[in-house]
Formats: sequence, structure tokens, C-alpha cells
Amino acid sequence: MSTTKVNVTTCDLCGYGGAWTRPEDFHAFGDVDLCRWCADDRPVTRMECGGHVVTFSAESWECSCGERYVRPFFLPAKVRAAVPNMLNATASIHVEGR
Repeated sequence: MSTTKVNVTTCDLCGYGGAWTRPEDFHAFGDVDLCRWCADDRPVTRMECGGHVVTFSAESWECSCGERYVRPFFLPAKVRAAVPNMLNATASIHVEGR
């Protein structure tokens, strides 16, 4: 009987990942792994997906569904510190339902 070892990576912020995800979809920030969407630090002024339209201001975002940005204090400090742009990451998680 043979065995196969599969390294499974998941995003420490949104949980995206699993056995069938591609390693190139992840970025390591020290011992914190982020998916490419949560690691994206490009400035964004508007985001739209699945009927959600998110608009950004300097320190917050608001969705057309009424949801607003709330800082994710429940996360470990090392994860919060590793995320390059928390506004982009949390808005992306919201609109994509991750």
C-alpha cells in the first residue's frame, strides 16, 4: 500500500484553502499564510461582486447591502499585523462570501 502526502495551506485571515488549492495562490508573511486576495495591497476605491457594491473611504468601507467595515479584533495580533491592507481584505471576504 502506498501513501501520498499532501501539504494543505489555508489563509489565516479568511480560511480559503484546502487540498485542491494551488500553492501559488498563497503568500507567506513570516509564519502567517494569506491567500492572494487577502495579501493584495493595491489601493481600491470600489469593489463589486455577487450583487454587492462596496465603496471605500480613508479608513472604512460600506456595502450596498448595508454591511460596514468592522475591525477584526478577534484575530490573533500576528495575523492582523501581517495583512497588508485590512480594508481590501475584509471587503473582498465580504463580497465573495469567504
